[in-house]
Amino acid sequence: MNFEDLKNKIFEKDTTSDNTDIEGAENAENAQTATEEDVTLAEVEDKYIRLVAEFDNFRKRTLKERLELIQTASEETITDILPVVDDLERAIGSMDEQTKQGIELIYQKLIKILSSKGVVAIDVTGEPFNEDTSEAVARIPAEKDKSGVVVDVVEKGYRMYDKIIRYAKVVVGE
Repeated sequence: MNFEDLKNKIFEKDTTSDNTDIEGAENAENAQTATEEDVTLAEVEDKYIRLVAEFDNFRKRTLKERLELIQTASEETITDILPVVDDLERAIGSMDEQTKQGIELIYQKLIKILSSKGVVAIDVTGEPFNEDTSEAVARIPAEKDKSGVVVDVVEKGYRMYDKIIRYAKVVVGE
């Protein structure tokens, strides 16, 4: 082997080892960059998943609020109509039979319309007094077993869906 062949062999080896070192450094740098990209990608995916979940919760909450608004939008009007219902009930009690039948038909239609809007009367007669549904306007002496029980209803209470729109005014036994 001559000097030139030996020189070429040495330089090839050195060049190869230099390239290997450079390639190794590039691979390490690429690996670090890839790891950083993976971390960034995981963070972006996490943020995306959280954003989608937050939007879904917002959409559900908005739909629920809209439904409640629609259900209770007519609450004020219905509350204004309830005294008319009370007057009809009193009028039916004091009429002659022929007129009473006509007024009862009108009353039944009105009650049917109210119930289609989610309005129902609260019947508390004979039940223990509950301040969540009733307002005590008087207390009267009563038998021991009637103590704390609603004895009479002065004015009916009404509920619209799950919300009380008018509390029942009651007389409670003491």
